[in-house]
Amino acid sequence: MTYIAQVAKAAGFVGEFSFARLLSACKIPQCKFEALQLVRVAEQSKIGRVRIAQAKPYLISEYGTPIRRADRSYRIKLDWKQVPSQVILDKVYGLDAVISFRGWLIGVDVTTDVEALLQKRQKLQWLTPLWQGIGIDHVVVAHLLVRQKTLEVKESTAELQRFSIE
Repeated sequence: MTYIAQVAKAAGFVGEFSFARLLSACKIPQCKFEALQLVRVAEQSKIGRVRIAQAKPYLISEYGTPIRRADRSYRIKLDWKQVPSQVILDKVYGLDAVISFRGWLIGVDVTTDVEALLQKRQKLQWLTPLWQGIGIDHVVVAHLLVRQKTLEVKESTAELQRFSIE
């Protein structure tokens, strides 16, 4: 992964975290779902099965449990009860938060990349059967501006010596 891609990914995490803090500060609670309920609904549609298949390698690497077979080989099994529902919402449904506002359930996909707005909107339109299946009425893409400080590279030896550890 390139340096720019790593910075963009980090900015995305910062944006999601900042949005969650903003909801908390405004006392807007996020809706809770059960992991198994989310998986069952997703498995009922072709789009959901595709999204689960795409997310499974990551989910197995993070939440998989090694199981020893009779021939002493190992297999990694994914127990959906061990996967947090928020992760399933993100990886399968493409949503970073679900809030209840004036009787409506609203799914939110947070981004810090202005160029990704159209792509995320199209993705949420494609995933309409999924989010409607869990009772979400509307979805939005929230664009957050994250201020980034640039790091200056110290090139002179005098400056490098001043920052060296002895």
